[in-house]
Amino acid sequence: MHINRALRALIIDDSEDDALLLIRELRRNGLAIEYETVASAKDMGEMLKNKSWDFILCDFVIPGFGGMEALSTFKEFGLNMPFILVSGKIPEEEAIEALKSGAGDFILKQNLSRLYPALIRELDDANSRKAKRRALEELLQTKNALEELNATLARKVEEEVEKNRQKDAVMIHQSRLAVMGDMLSVVAHHWRQPLNALGLIIQDVKEAKKYGEMTDEYIDGMIAGAMGQINLMSKTIDDFRGFFRPKETIETFLLKDNINGGVELLKPQLDEYNITVNAVCDKDMSKCDTCDTRLICGYQSELNQVILNILLNAKDAIREKQKTTGVKEGAINISFTHPKDTKSVIISISDNGGGIKTGVADKIFEPYFTTKEQGKGIGIGLYMSKVIVEQNFKGKIGIKNIQGGVEATIELPLAIDA
Repeated sequence: MHINRALRALIIDDSEDDALLLIRELRRNGLAIEYETVASAKDMGEMLKNKSWDFILCDFVIPGFGGMEALSTFKEFGLNMPFILVSGKIPEEEAIEALKSGAGDFILKQNLSRLYPALIRELDDANSRKAKRRALEELLQTKNALEELNATLARKVEEEVEKNRQKDAVMIHQSRLAVMGDMLSVVAHHWRQPLNALGLIIQDVKEAKKYGEMTDEYIDGMIAGAMGQINLMSKTIDDFRGFFRPKETIETFLLKDNINGGVELLKPQLDEYNITVNAVCDKDMSKCDTCDTRLICGYQSELNQVILNILLNAKDAIREKQKTTGVKEGAINISFTHPKDTKSVIISISDNGGGIKTGVADKIFEPYFTTKEQGKGIGIGLYMSKVIVEQNFKGKIGIKNIQGGVEATIELPLAIDA
């Protein structure tokens, strides 16, 4: 341990010569020491109350006062610093009792060579306890901040809704707001498990203290486990932010990244409802990173919105079918095809959610038209998907009933000749 400042020592002893002897031993080992001496409980209490100290050295036998009484006074203040008893001689059972009561060490005056290493060890332990306490406080502050964020999320969403209403691009912003509720649900699914784990870790602290399990190893393990859960939640936020971050310039990107990103965001909900996702390509998906026919040019975040909207509709349809029929499983199938002699790619997303009612298919892309019950949709998602695909990507989008469900197809021009 490297100490680059003068340490302040409180010496509890009725002999100034004995106190100076202890200080000389520490200074002989290179420590700069400032000290004061007291010889009564009252004076000791005043010193602890009004001044700060780095460590305490206490004679075990003082007329009218003693080491055990001084140790008791020290513990009343709840201070995190070394408390070392010094004596000419002491029965072994009394030394053991002092150590059990909270003394850091017991040094015999005829063996003062032990004083310096004992003090350094105790200072190291005090610093370690201080660091762990600080880490625990930061952990609790982080947990409180997360709980506050969760509590105020609805209010922040409302504020964002109000801001969006004041902008000119009403339809685009309404489209984003339409999926906000679904996104909050997705975030909740991602956060549920780590929040539960974090809560259990915090609750276990009280039990660990009660049963004397609050060891250095326990605290290290608790902090590591909690920080792991917090980092997992932070990564979830970054994943969502990255997926929806608007891009100001047109870029060329891999189509499979949009599909994989949307599926990954919805994975907790898909797993909860036993919905499997199968993706295939007529030109081998394992080669997407090197195959030019998978490259699309445009605003990637906008296509993200289209893909996610279709996946959410498929998930909701399957969920409704599960509720009404008792079926426990569902499937979403995604395929990429590249028709011969064309410069386009077709994305097909189909489900087994039961299909669209007769007479509804012609209205499916109209603004504010929805097949969902009141309060579960505003009918803007598919309309904006059509606008994005046709106007921004110069492509085509269509939806039709198939055996047992619905198939959405998106045809997009390739970024280069395929």
